[in-house]
Amino acid sequence: MSNSAHILAIDCIYDALIALMKVKPYNKISVTDITERAGVSRMAYYRNYEEKDDILLNRFREELIRLEENLLNDQISSKPKVFGMLINLIDNDSPGHYILQANLFNKAFLLFRNFLIGFYPKVGIDIENDKTRFYKDIGGLLGCMLYTLEHRESEDKQQIAAHLAEIMDYLDIE
Repeated sequence: MSNSAHILAIDCIYDALIALMKVKPYNKISVTDITERAGVSRMAYYRNYEEKDDILLNRFREELIRLEENLLNDQISSKPKVFGMLINLIDNDSPGHYILQANLFNKAFLLFRNFLIGFYPKVGIDIENDKTRFYKDIGGLLGCMLYTLEHRESEDKQQIAAHLAEIMDYLDIE
């Protein structure tokens, strides 16, 4: 399978799962449902995924990688912009939104934790010597993400991002 065919299969599988989740509970969606909707074989499915959860989690991981690239390239220079990107990870019709709908929050949180474990050393934060800060940051970010989920229908994304930046300043999280 060529790289472009591989990417197309992954995109078709993801799109099929999302379309199915809009009309059917996640736990009622089968691999057969996904492959038929995507127009791919079961072999193509299992070549890319071990289980259905991987479809959403892999897409979320890709979004985290994009976030890291933007942060490392200084394309995001303020906390509100960082939180704006984080909000986009869980906003309606995003991978994070569907992860939450599928009740995979714990798995997504582990991905996010692992993202921070990889990201912090790249920006000069030594996790081993500053575990308190690391876990304080994770706890603060988790709380902020939960706040976002609770208020995303009633507040503008920019307002939420600014509010989350204020919370992080209050908690003294960099």
